[in-house]
Amino acid sequence: MSVLPFHALTRDPPHGTLWIRGGQKVYGDVPRAHSELVVLLGLSGRAKYLIDGQMLALGRGGMIWALAGQRHMLVSDSGGFDMAVAVVHPAIWARRPLVPVSVPDAPEVPPLRQLAEPAVSELEALARGVAQTSELESLRSGLIWFLNRAHVLWRQGAEGGGAALHPSVAKAALILREDPSADLDNVCAQSGLTRSRLGKLFVQQMGETPGQFRTRQRLLAADTLVARGDSLLSAALGAGFGSYAQFFRDFRKLRGSAPRDWYRI
Repeated sequence: MSVLPFHALTRDPPHGTLWIRGGQKVYGDVPRAHSELVVLLGLSGRAKYLIDGQMLALGRGGMIWALAGQRHMLVSDSGGFDMAVAVVHPAIWARRPLVPVSVPDAPEVPPLRQLAEPAVSELEALARGVAQTSELESLRSGLIWFLNRAHVLWRQGAEGGGAALHPSVAKAALILREDPSADLDNVCAQSGLTRSRLGKLFVQQMGETPGQFRTRQRLLAADTLVARGDSLLSAALGAGFGSYAQFFRDFRKLRGSAPRDWYRI
C-alpha cells in the first residue's frame, strides 16, 4: 500500500487545514492512505464512512480519527449532511526545516466515538473559528488547539457510536459506490447473501434499499461526468442509467429538480 508523503492540502505551511464541508460534495473513488491525521466531526445529517474496511455511520456528534497509514474515504451521505474536517501533517508540530516523517503503525483504537452535545457545540464553534483563519501562524496554533481539545473530548466520548455495518452490507455498499452500474444480483452474490436477506439488512443499516443506494451513487457519478464536460445524455449513460428518461425520472424524484435546472445548463 502506498502512502503519500504529503497530502496536497498540507504540502505548504502550516501543513494542516480545517474546513466545514458545507455544500462541497466530494467523495473518494477508492480508500486512500496518506501521512496525515484526519479528524472528522459530524455536525448534521447522516453519512457512511469507510476506514480500514470497516463501514461506519457518522451523524451529529460522531467523531472519527483516521490515523496516518489508515485507508479511508467518505462513501455516501444524506442531503443535509455536514461535518468539520481537519487534515494535519506531522510537520505542523515542527518549526525547524522539514525532515522525513515515518508513518507509525496505527494503534488499536475505536475509529468512531459519539460525543455529548456540549462537547459537539464546543468543537463546532472552535472548528468554525479556525476555518475562518487565514494568517499562517494563527492557523497553525488554532489547528493544534483544535486537535488537542478534540482528543480530550474524543476520549470522553462513548465507544461504539455508529456501530460497524454487517460485512455483507459494507461490501455491497462499497461495490455499488465503486461501480454504480453493477447488477444487483451480482452484488448480492459477491456479498454472500440472497437478494432478500441483503435487502432487509441494507434497509435496516443504511436506511434505504440497495437499489435506492445505487441510484444515488449513479447520480453522484453523473455529477462528476457533467463537471468534466460531458453532455447530460453521455453522463447519464456513463453513470449506469439505462436511458436518459430513467436518469431524468430518478433525478427529479431524488433531487426535486430537472437535470438542466440543477446543473444550470
